[in-house]
Amino acid sequence: MIKIKNLSLKIGERYILKNIDFVLQKKTIHSFVGESGSGKSTLLNLILGIKIPNSILKYDKFDILGKNYSLYSEKEFQLLRGNKIALIPQNPSRVFHPYIPIGEQVKDYFKIKKKEFASKKKILELWEKINIRDFEKKFDLFPKNLSGGEKQRIIIQICSVLEPEILLADEPTTALDSNSEKEILEFLIESYKSFLNSILLVSHDPRIIRNLSDEVSILKSGEILEKITLLKANLYKINFEYSKNFIFG
Repeated sequence: MIKIKNLSLKIGERYILKNIDFVLQKKTIHSFVGESGSGKSTLLNLILGIKIPNSILKYDKFDILGKNYSLYSEKEFQLLRGNKIALIPQNPSRVFHPYIPIGEQVKDYFKIKKKEFASKKKILELWEKINIRDFEKKFDLFPKNLSGGEKQRIIIQICSVLEPEILLADEPTTALDSNSEKEILEFLIESYKSFLNSILLVSHDPRIIRNLSDEVSILKSGEILEKITLLKANLYKINFEYSKNFIFG
């Protein structure tokens, strides 16, 4: 799905990412964890084809869905986004325009990406399945009138309808309260089991990492300190003390 070997990203004299090696296999969840500023979100942006201003990118291998990164045009990346590769963001409120009813925004998005779902009737059928309270009324409400958990469920459901080959999840529960966080994790796991091929997950939460990950890459100052593979339920072999807090808290 994704193969990266010896990837480095530099701005001026500072390395944002350095000597990155990892492979995202089919039907697996690979998590990236590390302190703020360690390069996690930057890596997701690169995979989405988002250029980092004033940067120098070098690698021995950077393949996305079997094709070399350098061979993708911007138009091809635009076609990948949402179709083959989808993103669940940290803050779902940033995805939606604040002054357009949320149902209309979802409908307009489906007009571009999957026309057979671009009707109020179809969208309400989807929202009923994910337990959006008073879902019929909320179609015409502005995003601020929905909870963070509701908006995040809508985003995950859009991803499930589009059936991407890779899902990027960038701190998907950061902006949510504890109840919403539990709901979103359960929904994400359910969606993964039903349709997703692979997930690349960024999180600070040890519970999320333990419960979801097949493999974990520990990032420190832009470099992978170690890769940790799940041996069996919640059991990992860890070599560095630095890594343990990210797995066990």
